[in-house]
Amino acid sequence: MMSLCLYIFVFILVLLLLSSTSSTWGTFMSNWEFLSFMVVVSYSQTLFLAMLIFVFSIIMPYSEYYMGQDVNYLYYSLMMTVFFMSMVLLLICNSLFLLLTGWDLLGISSFLLVLYNKNWESVNSALNTVMSNRIGDFMLFLGVLVWVPFVSMGVGVWSWNGVFMLALFGAASTKSAQFPFSGWLPKAMAAPTPTSALVHSSTLVTAGVLMMMKFVVPMMSSALMVKMVWAGLLTMTIAGMTALIEEDVKKVVALSTLSQMGLSMSTLGMGYCWLAYLHLISHGFFKSLLFLQIGYMMHSMSSLQDPRMFMALGKGHFYLQVQMKISLLALCGQMFTSGMITKEVILNHYMYGTLSVLMVILFMVSLMLTFLYSYRLWLSLFKGSSVTVFVTQSSFLVKGVSCGLVILSASYMLWLSFNFVIIPPLFVNEGASSTVMLVVIVLGLYSYTKNYKHSLLSSKFTSDYALLEVCKLLFPVKFVEMLHFSFNSKLFVSLKLSTLRLNLYMKGANTTALLFIILLVLFW
Repeated sequence: MMSLCLYIFVFILVLLLLSSTSSTWGTFMSNWEFLSFMVVVSYSQTLFLAMLIFVFSIIMPYSEYYMGQDVNYLYYSLMMTVFFMSMVLLLICNSLFLLLTGWDLLGISSFLLVLYNKNWESVNSALNTVMSNRIGDFMLFLGVLVWVPFVSMGVGVWSWNGVFMLALFGAASTKSAQFPFSGWLPKAMAAPTPTSALVHSSTLVTAGVLMMMKFVVPMMSSALMVKMVWAGLLTMTIAGMTALIEEDVKKVVALSTLSQMGLSMSTLGMGYCWLAYLHLISHGFFKSLLFLQIGYMMHSMSSLQDPRMFMALGKGHFYLQVQMKISLLALCGQMFTSGMITKEVILNHYMYGTLSVLMVILFMVSLMLTFLYSYRLWLSLFKGSSVTVFVTQSSFLVKGVSCGLVILSASYMLWLSFNFVIIPPLFVNEGASSTVMLVVIVLGLYSYTKNYKHSLLSSKFTSDYALLEVCKLLFPVKFVEMLHFSFNSKLFVSLKLSTLRLNLYMKGANTTALLFIILLVLFW
């Protein structure tokens, strides 16, 4: 399986280098537009396809390490292959028939993968996932039902554009788990961890945004773009607040995926299609890396998912810490990572664009929440005090396979510039400098921790009160200290109170009942 994935990946890289601006392959099986079998491969599609195949070629060997002793591993590998091929079909298709085929295969295979463990939690999660996605399928079929007859007859096409775009936006919102259809994605964490890594990085949750880019962007109206921005911002904010109080480590990572998909959807709604596309590819690299390392820690701690039960790993496992730091820093959009480059440009467009003040405030709050839950996740994994046994399993599949994801998470834009992809010069310059500076910083930190194991930075007193001491030096006034603690306490209390009801609602059976009522009304 791994050799086949590598061969396909090399083929895609050669295609990326040698293809023209747009190459169209395929034949028309019928004069009717609905039954045309047409495949389009362009630079942008080949770029995402290369990322998808690269991530899949890493996740499959990792799956063998993670669950190779399972009795149904052959069935699992087959479902993962179908899941992967349906995403490839959805990516390169250029006809409604292939779109519907790939879309439905993606939903069916995801349902079977979530149902893999065959317990009550997986059954409930699988039913919730498939029912939520069926709402999007209904909207997609409604859009096709409205669009195809008028396109075939050539009359009244533009008068139905609004209905078609609104239907496709609803379908994309359910598939990409945008507000108000975000409840199914955290519950889909009942699937095996390698499946979650593939779902959250480059397949299921990105399908809706990619479909909007392919079919709806050329015909988008200003009203639809405003709806997309609001849906993305609400998804980012709600996911960030929920992640602050979530105690399941896999669900925290799933909620971070919700936040990033909301960022891509809102960027697409502002009209920056290429920028949202680059952020999706960058997100695929560092999110798959984050899931692989979280899965390795869970696998080494008897499949625990509550980070409060994890053993403190801050004194060792340097390689694991470096990978986790790079993925979390890229998630936050920090300097010297690929996530910084796209998020910096998106932030500039938000700050200096024509959006309302409320939209900018929601965006800034969601960015702050990303920092908060990422820091909370890091503390729970590496600064805990539990006595859980960490069984280290030295394997090339853990230490060697993820090296490519580490490099691309840090130097993704530089890799793009070396492969002759036309991108803005700002991305190329920042990508090159970020890569060099990241290498220097990692080497410096490594030598520093080797020489000074009991350094001042590792002191708990300094790490807890460093920011406060800096504030005292800058403003030697007593009220600064009081303001600091008051702000922190009020912030976390307000966030916890505002998201507790939402978290209980998402965990309960109310979501399933509500979706059942909606489906009953739609299909009656």
